[in-house]
Formats: sequence, C-alpha cells, structure tokens
Amino acid sequence: MGAQIVLTDYHADTGAQLARALTQCGQRVRTAPRLDTAAHCGPRTPDLVFCPALPLERLQHISRFTAAFPTVPLLLTTATPGTKYTEQAMRAGAFHVLPWPAPPETLPPLLQLAQNHAAVLRERERLLEERQEQEHNLHGLLEAVTESLLLVRRGGTILYANQVLADRLGLPLAELKDTNVDDLGMNPEITAYRRKQADQAYASGQAVRFEDEHRGRRFAISYYPLARADGSYDRLAVYAQDITKTHSAVQEKERVLGDLKAAFRSISEAIVTLDRDLKVRRVNEAALQWPGGPGFRRGRDLTTSDHPLARICVQLARTVLATSGPVRDHRRELSRREREGGQGRVVTINASPLLDEAGQNLGAVLVLRDITRITQLEQRLGERGEFHGMVGSGPAMRRIFDAVQQVGPVDSTVLITGESGTGKELVAEAIHAQSPRHHGPLVKVNCAALSENLLNAELFGHVRGAFTGAIRHRAGRIETARNGTLFLDEIGDISPGTQRHLLRFLESREYERLGESRTRRADVRVVAATNTDLAARVSQGLFRADLYYRLKVMELRLPPLRERTEDIPTLAHTFAQRFSHRFQKHVHGLDDGALRALQGHSWPGNVRELRHALEHACALCTESTLRAGDLPQDILSGKAPLSDHTPRDNARERRRILDTLKKNHWNKSTAARMLGISRTTLYKRLRDYGIST
Repeated sequence: MGAQIVLTDYHADTGAQLARALTQCGQRVRTAPRLDTAAHCGPRTPDLVFCPALPLERLQHISRFTAAFPTVPLLLTTATPGTKYTEQAMRAGAFHVLPWPAPPETLPPLLQLAQNHAAVLRERERLLEERQEQEHNLHGLLEAVTESLLLVRRGGTILYANQVLADRLGLPLAELKDTNVDDLGMNPEITAYRRKQADQAYASGQAVRFEDEHRGRRFAISYYPLARADGSYDRLAVYAQDITKTHSAVQEKERVLGDLKAAFRSISEAIVTLDRDLKVRRVNEAALQWPGGPGFRRGRDLTTSDHPLARICVQLARTVLATSGPVRDHRRELSRREREGGQGRVVTINASPLLDEAGQNLGAVLVLRDITRITQLEQRLGERGEFHGMVGSGPAMRRIFDAVQQVGPVDSTVLITGESGTGKELVAEAIHAQSPRHHGPLVKVNCAALSENLLNAELFGHVRGAFTGAIRHRAGRIETARNGTLFLDEIGDISPGTQRHLLRFLESREYERLGESRTRRADVRVVAATNTDLAARVSQGLFRADLYYRLKVMELRLPPLRERTEDIPTLAHTFAQRFSHRFQKHVHGLDDGALRALQGHSWPGNVRELRHALEHACALCTESTLRAGDLPQDILSGKAPLSDHTPRDNARERRRILDTLKKNHWNKSTAARMLGISRTTLYKRLRDYGIST
C-alpha cells in the first residue's frame, strides 16, 4: 500500500495534475484547503505533505508546520526553482523543493527518499521521547529523596539543588541556581573545611565522606566527583544527610537504600555487581532479561561462562580490580561468529570499583547498555558519507567529524582554522548542532566585511543617538545569540579596539551597547574561524596574545582539499547531483577523464573551487556523463585561480580582478565565483588595491 499524501493550497489544475502523477506512482492522495489543516484532514496523520512554494515572507508557516508535525516531511513544488529560495525554504524546515512540472520518472525515487526520511524522523522522535521519559523519571527520583542534594561546578557555582536543601537554608529554590556555595551564609570555618574536602575529591577522583554541623544540626555529607569526557573532574554531586537523631538517621538510611534498590531494579540498563572472585553479587531485572542468556544470575561464577558477553565482563572486572579505577564506555560489536549465534548486538559497558564505606574495594559494578538500534540508525544516516552537510569518507575528514562530536557538547570556545573554501562555516554549524545549545540560535558575523565602528555596533548593539544614523535602539548579534552560538568568521581581521571589547566579553560574558553605560550579560558560546596564521599575527603585534589563547581553547584545523584528495570523487559526484537537479538535467556522474583532471588539480580554492568547477561543468554538459571537456579551462590547463594562499603578482592580479568585474558588470558575487575566491577575499583585495566600486 502506498504512502498517505496530502496536497494543500493548490490551484485546481495543478493539484489535479500532481494528484494524478502521485496516484500513478501507487500513492494515496487527499487534499486540504490550507497548510495548517493538512495534518487533520483525514483519520490519521499523513506520511507526506505537498504544498506550492510559499513567498519568502510566508516561510514562517513552514517552520510552524514542521514544529507541530516533526515527523511529516513537507515537499514544496515550484515552476521557478532557485538556489536561494531552496536554501531558505529548507532552512525553514522543508524537506525538498521540487521543480514542477517534472518528468514522471523523477517522482518514485524522490517519494522513496522522503518516506525513508520520514521513517528515520519517526524513529528519532521515538528515541527522543524515550530519553525524555528517562530524564523525567530520573528527575522525579532525585526530587523524591528526602535529604539535601546538590550539584556544583568546580569553583562552587550551584548547578542543581533540590527543595530539601532550599528549605534547610531558608532560601527560595530559584535563588540557589548559579549562586556560589561560599555565599550561602555558613560559618567561615565550615565553608573552608568543606572546600578542602571538595579539593580532595577532585584530586583523587573518589568519593569523600565526612560529618560537620550547621545551625545546631549535624550532617553526614558525601562528595562525588563527576568526570568529563577527557577524564578530568569538573563537577561535584553532594548528598547531605541530617543525622542529628541517630534513630531517625538509621531509618532514613534504610529508606534511601530502599529507594536506591527500587531504582536499581527499574533502570533500563543492565547492572551487574561482582565480588573479588568474580561471582555475581546482585543483578537488576534488565540484566536477568538480557537476550541470549549470558548467565547474569546471583551466585554465578562468571569465569565459568562461555558466553562472549560474560567473557568481556570478566575481562573488564579484572581490569577494575587490578587498577582500582573505572573503565568508561567500552564498546563491543560482537563478531560474525557470535552474530551467527543470534547475538547481533552492539553493547557499551561501564565498569567501576565496588567500594564499601571505608573505601575498600569489594569487587566491580558493570553497567551494560544495548545500543544496537542507535548504531543502526547512525549507520543508515552515515552511509551517505555526510555529516551535517559536510562530505568526506577519508581519514582527514573522519578526524574532523570525530572532533566535532567531541567538542560540540563541551561548552567551550572553539577556533576553526583552515584555508579559504575548506568549509569552516559548515563546521561551525555542525558544532552548534552537536551542542546542548542546538535549540538556541546560531548567529553568524563576517568580521572582515565591516569597519571597526560598524562591527562594534553589529556585535554589541547600540542605543539611539550613539552615532550618526542610529535612529533607534538596536540589539547586537551577541544579544541575539543569547543561549545559542555566535560564529565569528574572519576573526583575524578585527581591529585592536574590537579585540579589546571581545576579550572582555569572552572573560566575563559582559558588554555594553554603544552609547550606553549599562552593563549587560549574555550566555553565548563563541566559535571563531580564520584563514590567517593568528600565531604569526600575534608575534607581529597585530593580534592580542590573550585573545588568541582565549579563542583557541579548542582548535580544529580543516585540511585543504589537496591533503584529502581521496574525497574528490565523492565531493564531485555530490556536487554533480546537486547541480544536475538545479539545472534540471540528467547528469549521472563523471567519466574517468574528468575524475583524473579533478584529482590532478592543486585546488588552491579548496572545496569552494571544486563546487564552482562542477557548477560550470553541469551548466555546459549536454550528455548524461560529465567529461573533462566540460570542466573550466584553468582546471585542464593547470592554471590556478586566485586564493588566500596563492603567491601574489600584484599588478597582474589587480588587472585580472578589474577585468573580471567589468566582464560581470561589477557583480561581486559572480566575479568572486569566476576568480575562485570567496566574496570576503575579493573585498579584501579591493581594499588592498584601492579599487572603488
């Protein structure tokens, strides 16, 4: 049975034509009068929705639809396709912009791709709901505990506190978040003692337990250091139990232990505790129900089991017992032989020492998680060799993809370096998408395109009357990016004054609008990019060293295309398909001669130059296969276009820029594309040569 498709907002003739085409493809078609009613015009939510292209000023309707129905792909049809409109429509949430009328043979593969995408969206939505439910249950468990719970960042800033702690301190719960523990009004001696215990927990990476008094009551306090991905400790979980009355404390301890046992039984991951002889002490229900019967039952000696998963657990437990340290995120994909035995699963295992109250190692705790479904979903998404819009399957780009996955969730400043055209903006978008701020805005600023005064006003905002032309108050890009990410492209070109203001914001997250004395704060992550050698500019006195080190907390260097030539065929085919669709041609690939020409070129303009070369070739191609003769002449002749890293013959380069501008009627975007450089680089060259446009 075909997919359920809804057509909405179409004129009668166009809608009927499209409905016939879809019906001939085996699909079931309904109509709806408006987009906002498309999902409610039948007994169930449709699989796909088709709608005529909306004007730019109405694209927000797409965003509303996709927000309300995130698992229903929206396809737009238009008789006048355009790259700019397509980009904006897909940014608003559209799955595809289809030129219509279109050849009938183009519909079945597009419909299949859209249905596959919808299936992935539904699975993703289900996984997200499952995760939200787990987080909700965990939050409920934490709030159910009747003792004080606290999570603090290293340095003392409170990240989480429960109502019990707020009541004991006599403070509103809302005021505790982001407060420093030193400001809670405790005795200075107690504060100093607790800080010393916290330092011990961070230094050892182990739980620290002690007792002290506050306001006439005695508390048993436990500090649990929490590790980051790199193994360092930056947060502390604090559990404080009131033991003023011994009998009450014993009862409370028993109740808390009961809660923990209940949590132990209900957690979806399999939990197994082993003694020092590697016999099973305790297991939860998930471990007992683990598929394939690995033998996780109380009293079982795991060393006698032949099950592959049991052998892995024994190996990890022995490591924990030998080192007294944890093993984090051990991933195991069972071998072909094991899969043939019905165990086709991917598992991650965390193993930690099982310590008593005196810190003695009693055995090991293993937590097993079946990530088979997640891995399969990732594999389906990754089979296309794409990652957040970037294409590449070679080791250089795999390292970049891995690095983005590592730095994305860490809320630190990132500096992206690399030659012009290597994809720094795409990497910034990927970092934002991988970060906890992905629901917030990603605001982009090209620092090289603005003068110092304009850039300061653009970044920090201004008030009315701050300068000539400032006729109203205006928020800056920093304020716009609140709770999101600010991407500063071409950061190496900013003036010393702007460097000073930016350094202050990075250090304190504080700034003032131009013409205003009021200090504002903004929670913003900064990602910067440059194609210049910032270290060299620092040594030349052109860039502040303190700002440089603030920006490169984490640095990603993007390889030029000449260092990853193994990706050229994949990139070329990707661009060929993209421009073939845009130009409504049927280009199916490149012949060997074209590929040899592409791989023999030095690509000073990197991926941008390759994209322009394929756009040129697709525009001129008259057959179904791109040939070497379709490529730009400078690719075939070995003549390199301009780039930020091309040795410069100033007089000759100036003439070439002027000739190209005149040929294209002073259209800078077209001229930059023909020169093989970015618009930013063209503007810099125009300033360097004093060319007024």
